[in-house]
Amino acid sequence: MKKEKIITRTVVSTEYTVMCVDVASAKVDNRLYSFVGVRDDAKCLSIINDMYKETTEKAVAVVSAVETETLYGLAESDFIRYGFVLPPRGAKKESEEE
Repeated sequence: MKKEKIITRTVVSTEYTVMCVDVASAKVDNRLYSFVGVRDDAKCLSIINDMYKETTEKAVAVVSAVETETLYGLAESDFIRYGFVLPPRGAKKESEEE
C-alpha cells in the first residue's frame, strides 16, 4: 500500500503566566494564557486586559513566557477536502487595485 503524502506546518505558540489582580477584592493570582505566534509582553497584557474590560480583573505583569513549536500534519486528501482555494500569491484584490 502506497504511503499517503502529509501536508505539514510548524506552528509557534506562546504560553504566558500572567499576574492578575481583582481590584475589588485585592486578590492576586497567576493565570495561564496561550496565544498562537510570538507577542511581546506589552501586547499580551493589552489583549488580556481587553478580554476583562467589563470586570474588576486586571492583568498587571507577565511572570513568564514560553514559546513552543508544534509540528502539525494533515493527509493530503484531507487538506484538499477541507482546504479552500486562494488567489495566486502576489495577486491584488479588486479593492487594492482602485
